[in-house]
This record gives sequence, structure tokens and C-alpha cells, in this order.
Amino acid sequence: MAAVGISGVAKVGQTLTANVTGITYTPSTTGNVPIFQWYRNGVAIPNATGSSYTLTADDLGAAITLKVTADGVHATGSVTSAATGAVAPADGATAPEAPVEASKTTTSITLQAVSGQEYSKDGGVTWQDSPTFSGLTPNTEYTFVTRVKATATQNASAASAGTTIRTVSGNADLSGLTLSSGTLSPAFGAGTTNYTSSVSYGVSSTTVTATVYDSAHATVTANVYNSAGTLVKGPITLTNGVASDSAAAERGHQHDLGGCNGAGRHDANVHRDGDA
Repeated sequence: MAAVGISGVAKVGQTLTANVTGITYTPSTTGNVPIFQWYRNGVAIPNATGSSYTLTADDLGAAITLKVTADGVHATGSVTSAATGAVAPADGATAPEAPVEASKTTTSITLQAVSGQEYSKDGGVTWQDSPTFSGLTPNTEYTFVTRVKATATQNASAASAGTTIRTVSGNADLSGLTLSSGTLSPAFGAGTTNYTSSVSYGVSSTTVTATVYDSAHATVTANVYNSAGTLVKGPITLTNGVASDSAAAERGHQHDLGGCNGAGRHDANVHRDGDA
């Protein structure tokens, strides 16, 4: 008998196969039925007596060899293969689906947790077990990926496709304010909170259109007061960028608008020409 080889990749879960094409007999014989025994670090593996062997978790880090022995009837002797390299962990699972947003604030984003996965916001440079990322910047986009975590016997999977999520802006102020009749004076500005507007005597009502910086996380309400400070109408919940219901345009009527949670009150005093 001459040489025996091992074909296959030395990774957990992979199958190694005996390569006996290099075995010769002197004198020549075709009747030999070889006997196989696989070894882990030189120790015979129980029940591993076939021409192939599937690597298990027990083989991780070990060197595998194969001994082929003649049947003793048609030939005698034995040969042992060269050792494989240390058995490596199994390949990782296929990449999982892209992560899904669970919740977010101005400085944090939480993804839907999936058992056995880990998460990254820097393209896979660093990974964390927690699906919550904190210390983020408001109104900023972050791209998250996930993967199946490595185990003692299996490598991590490839990373998923990315999911881009923007943190809450934290800005509930108005970004625009217009009236259906008349022009605000001065022109709207984020830092200006008091305005006046004159309309013709024939105008009996006006609508208000307000827009906010962050329509997903801010709301606007409007209140109409008379010159005595008595509430005439409201509070009216406005839809971002949509005109309000009509409100009376009479002498001294004041329209007060505020952002979400009371952030940023803006007063518009509407005067109708001809009113005393």
C-alpha cells in the first residue's frame, strides 16, 4: 500500500472523504476491501469507520487523519494520511432580513429585537447585542445592519441590507405661518412671535395655515381671542400645511398658535379696515 489522502474542507459540518487513488498493492490485487478509521488529534473517533466522515462540533480546532488498513486476506498493511489543518467553525448562516425600526426619540433608535442577532450602525465595524442605540444626534439619519451572531462552532452570518432611520428632530416650532386674507407684518420668521395683519372691510373671516419643522412629531393648535382676551374659538387642532376652519376677522381678534407641547407661541393680531 502507498498513500491515502483526505478530500474536503476542514470545517464543522463539512464532509471529508477518503482519497484512495494513490494506494497500490504489491503484488497487485483488486480484491482488497480496505478498512477505514478516522482520528481526531491521533485518537480514533468512535464509529467513524466509513470512507467519509462529517465533521462535528467535537472536531473544532482538532487535526483529522485517516488510517486505511488492508483486509488481511487480499493484502496486508496500512497507511495513514497527512493531517488536515485545525478544523474551523462552520460557515455563517445566510444574511438575515434588514432590521426594522421599533421606536425612536431625539437621541436614540430602537430596532425590533431578533433572538440570536446583533446590530451595527457603522457598517459592521462594531457590533452590539442590544437593539437600542443611544447618544445619537437629533434629526440625523443612521443606517443599521444586523447579522446572526457567531457561536462556538459557527461563524457570524453576512450582514443584512441596511435600514436608514432618522432620529426625531426635537424641533416642534413653526416653520411657516400664513393667513388666507392679509399679509403678516413682519414676514414670518422663526424668531418672531408677534404679527399684525390688516384685511379689507369686506373680509369677515380668515383661515390660518401653519407648518412645522417636524410634521411627524409636532402638532399645532390655534385659539382665537377677542380684544378683551376672551376665548372666541379653540383650541383648534391644525393639520400641518392645511388651512384651518374659518375664524372671524374682527377688530382686535387675535390668533394664537403653538407648536407641539406648547413650544413656540405665535400671535397674529388681525385688524379689519374700517373697524374703530
